[in-house]
Amino acid sequence: MWTKKTLIAGFGAIALIAVVTVRLVAHTRADITDKYLTSTFTHDPSVGAYAEALPRFFGGPVKAARSVLLLHGYSASPQEFDNLVGPLRKAGIPFYAPLLTGFGLDDFRLLDVVKPEDWIRNALMAYDIVAGMAEKVSVIGHSNGGTLAAIVAANRPVDKLILTGPNIFVHPNDAFIKSIATTPVVSRVVATLIPVFVKPLRPGRVTNTDTKDPVAAMHSFHFPALASHSLVTVWTLQDRVDMKKAAFGELWLLYGADDQTVDIPSTTAALKKMGIAFHERAFPKSGHNILEDFDKDAVVQTIMTILKG
Repeated sequence: MWTKKTLIAGFGAIALIAVVTVRLVAHTRADITDKYLTSTFTHDPSVGAYAEALPRFFGGPVKAARSVLLLHGYSASPQEFDNLVGPLRKAGIPFYAPLLTGFGLDDFRLLDVVKPEDWIRNALMAYDIVAGMAEKVSVIGHSNGGTLAAIVAANRPVDKLILTGPNIFVHPNDAFIKSIATTPVVSRVVATLIPVFVKPLRPGRVTNTDTKDPVAAMHSFHFPALASHSLVTVWTLQDRVDMKKAAFGELWLLYGADDQTVDIPSTTAALKKMGIAFHERAFPKSGHNILEDFDKDAVVQTIMTILKG
């Protein structure tokens, strides 16, 4: 005699078998695709793609003397460079500020599955575009974009490497969380239990962008809350940086004196320990987003002087 409990158990077992079967079939089909692609084409695991499938670009026979790649930070967008793009246009310097995977959309669903390879691929593809425009390429990376800029310099020749408030090293307050969250399996469990987190509000700020200028802070495009998985991706990306492999003409480190987001002292200390020559400048009235904060005009002027130098 079938009881309610046995019926529920039976349907549950059937559903479980069906789900497992579907996933096994899907996995088998994915395996077929993977085996075909890897045996036929050139796989580049550093960007998670196949060389034959990457974009094509030709910049024409006439090239400018220099071009600039602009890489925005975590939770933000190319809007971070709005105060800089006008002077670049006026100076006739070609530039490209790509929108990194998952950002600037009407939701952050892609950030729940984004991988370091996605952002690295975005950055290297963008570099190859601006490299087709000019004889020399300079790269400006802000915050997490600074991490990407360092990775670009380890894979492509860079003239001026300008890092603004770079997030190359984990902040001491986040070190323990990073060690737990980036552990295989545990990272996915954490992201499942806490799928979304809200960025902290720093002391003396009106929004969670770590911008001292309240007007600029209120008009800065960013995600105040994000998929937790994407933060793990940021921390994983940091571990991909090898400054000893980076090739550049000059390295500049620009940051706000009241930056409460990234660990600037660890960055400068690490560069000195590795014997890497660099220039640095702190801007006294700014927090993390120096391109938008109180010192923005001085920051833009400094960058333009560096590029033209």
